[in-house]
Amino acid sequence: LLDLEAPPMPTPAEWLQPTPPAELGFDLERLERVRALCRRLTEEEGIPGLALAVAREGRLALNEAFGRAGPEPDAPPATPDTVWLLASITKPLTCAAVCLLVERGEVNLNDPVVRYVPEFARHGKEEVRLLHLLTHTSGLPDMLHNNEALRAEHAPLSRFIQEICDTALLFEPGTDIRYQSTGTAMAGHIVEVVTGQRLRDFLRTEFFRPLGMDSSALGWNPALADRVATVLIPEEAAKTDWHWNSPYWRDFGAPWGGMFSTARDIAGFMETIAELALWDDQDVPAAVLSPATAEAMTYVQSDLIPDLAPECRHRAGWGLGWRINQGPTPEFMGTLLRTAHTWGHGGATGTCCWHNQAQALTCVILTNRPGCNRELGLISNAVMASLTTVRP
Repeated sequence: LLDLEAPPMPTPAEWLQPTPPAELGFDLERLERVRALCRRLTEEEGIPGLALAVAREGRLALNEAFGRAGPEPDAPPATPDTVWLLASITKPLTCAAVCLLVERGEVNLNDPVVRYVPEFARHGKEEVRLLHLLTHTSGLPDMLHNNEALRAEHAPLSRFIQEICDTALLFEPGTDIRYQSTGTAMAGHIVEVVTGQRLRDFLRTEFFRPLGMDSSALGWNPALADRVATVLIPEEAAKTDWHWNSPYWRDFGAPWGGMFSTARDIAGFMETIAELALWDDQDVPAAVLSPATAEAMTYVQSDLIPDLAPECRHRAGWGLGWRINQGPTPEFMGTLLRTAHTWGHGGATGTCCWHNQAQALTCVILTNRPGCNRELGLISNAVMASLTTVRP
């Protein structure tokens, strides 16, 4: 008789173990060029600090940090344990929470948002569906017109949700692709409506704890306080009390941009999604999502929306929360990832992550300098080029 007993899953502590890079197909001389580039960018090119994690097939090839954990001259050195504000890399985590509810039969991607939030129907938004929120096709704006005013008065997240419900669409749902943080805000709110939990608590229970992401939190976690990097803030914004480093924003827990984490934790999350998407759920420490769900998250879902014009499909591709490198490659991915299926995300605080499916390669780059997409692309190119042994 066949032995159908599944092999035991590794524990979170066994997942993403450091492995000699040469064993994973990396050229050591080329990897040293990656390190040299990171040193130059932090010592000479204005990036205060940087963390880099590179993984392949569930094993960690590189987990290093460069520069300082803040823009101040006396800021402590950045280390692999430094916790960074991810900004919009938060979005795929929020979308993963929605996807978990989908596979549990609690929501459906074709459901209208008004099924869960009736007041969202204002100004003709009845046809916006959950799928539109997760693929940036809802017609909602990226930010609210009074975003800064709300932050200046330290408005709670519930006020933002009220304002989104009272916002008109920029276009008919499913007819265009335009990046929208307000759509992710609504997605996170639906998780809270359905589960009765705060999104930050749901993510901690369902993803962070099972995957051993002990350095990750949506919003402020006092236990991580002395490890959190500070973001380089523009001079005018630094005069406010609601910028990225302010107590208000750190504790706000924005579903679209309020998560804190380390490069290793995010690499572990992405490697989990990647392995599950290959229907290889015995290689991950906890089956936090089904293989079918992981595959759907990293598939070009925007191609399945019937009313999108061809030019929209060629301009950008979106899975469920993940940007797919279909059409123009995001600058943070560099220029060496265009020929193979790659999915990932970037963040306004100077962060990015991506997974190249063809070579099972994950890269996470976290910095504290906004607006450094070109530099992130340089590192992405160097990391991709350092892999010289193709996946069998």
